[in-house]
Amino acid sequence: HVSSSTHHDSLAVHGAATLRGTLTVVDKNRTHPTTGAKVHGAVSATSRTGRFAHVRSKSQPKKHAWRATYRAAGVDLFLK
Repeated sequence: HVSSSTHHDSLAVHGAATLRGTLTVVDKNRTHPTTGAKVHGAVSATSRTGRFAHVRSKSQPKKHAWRATYRAAGVDLFLK
């Protein structure tokens, strides 16, 4: 759940994370973060392999989309 770029849930994996499938971002407070919002450490792990096939938003307006930036040990999100 994302309520702003500084208040969000995250997934912390203690060990290696293998990513695939769909990541769904939910704006639980319907605050609609603005374009350019960043969520650092949305996923963190000791190491990461794979990528999400899709990053979707259940509550952002259609003109905005979350994009994933993949790091060796996790994923950050950026609202485009």
